[in-house]
Amino acid sequence: MKKLCYLLLPVFALFLGCGDDKSNTPNINQIIGADEPITLAPGGFREFVISVDLNTSDNAIVRGEFSVRDGEKVSVMLMTTDAFTAWKANGSANAIFSSGQISNGEVDENIDESGNYYIVFSNKSDSVKEKRVFSSIALYTDVGDEF
Repeated sequence: MKKLCYLLLPVFALFLGCGDDKSNTPNINQIIGADEPITLAPGGFREFVISVDLNTSDNAIVRGEFSVRDGEKVSVMLMTTDAFTAWKANGSANAIFSSGQISNGEVDENIDESGNYYIVFSNKSDSVKEKRVFSSIALYTDVGDEF
């Protein structure tokens, strides 16, 4: 029996070495809000720019969570540069993602083109009260199939 085990051990080791060399672990390029809450002035907003270069990455995903305490509500959006410019000018834009006014939510959006994108946390609907948003939204690149 020992001889059979010694003979099968190298064959088993070959199977362990087979497979795809590409890791399913994505690169985390930017994390927004992980270190401290994002403070939004009454009637204000904060924007964060993320840069995507699909010439150097296979793909890109913006994914994460956000929340506001005590049932307060904010809006979180993901926009292209042009959409962000339009939103600042007239308050509306064609966003890739828009949460609406909510207390907590998730973002999970594929980015299909290289460029700069804006993640915007907005308190424009409340001109009286400051809000603190807790966020762990990140840009992931080279994401495998099982992510």
